[in-house]
Amino acid sequence: MKQRGAGELASALRERRRGGRCAVVLLLALALVGCTRGGSVLDRDGNVVGAGPIEVDELQAGYCLDVPPGTTGEVADVRVVPCEQEHTQEVFAVRPVEGDAFPGAGELAVLADTTCVDALQTDLGLTLADGLYFSYLLPTFDGWTNRSDRSIVCVLVRPTEGPVTGSIVADPARVPRKTPEPPVDPEPEDDEATDAVARAVLPGSEGEG
Repeated sequence: MKQRGAGELASALRERRRGGRCAVVLLLALALVGCTRGGSVLDRDGNVVGAGPIEVDELQAGYCLDVPPGTTGEVADVRVVPCEQEHTQEVFAVRPVEGDAFPGAGELAVLADTTCVDALQTDLGLTLADGLYFSYLLPTFDGWTNRSDRSIVCVLVRPTEGPVTGSIVADPARVPRKTPEPPVDPEPEDDEATDAVARAVLPGSEGEG
């Protein structure tokens, strides 16, 4: 998978990082190789029970990742940790991509932007307005063609803060919701003031005739 690098950002505080399965902001060291379900990283039910690398294709919503900031490029393995341990990113959705033909990296990136924003709202009840940032992993041509890699992996990232503990997927209430300010009602007009202005504009109108 290929992790795509930072996509459009309106500002440093409204950044939406793009990742590719092939890979972008998200994944960790290309040096991670090898082991997957072996050892004590995942249990039989797919729960993360230890820290270590797993294959990107094994990622599920709720997996917490320990990824060095700014990691880019194609990756095959990602370091996961139990969410109670410090981590920098968290998978919040995995969505299949329809179709048989590889759609191209550009089209996948556009689809991922929409898909991950929708998943954030439908799965967690959150939005980017709540101060969240995301990246994603996208299939490469080789992965799509030769390994049936056909899914978008959406990942919460924290470009403005250090490692955290706990899972947002397990408990979205951890994120303080930012509700919009209520509209301000216009000040009611003062009828007496209006009458005074009218009299001032029309001097002598009273008693004429």
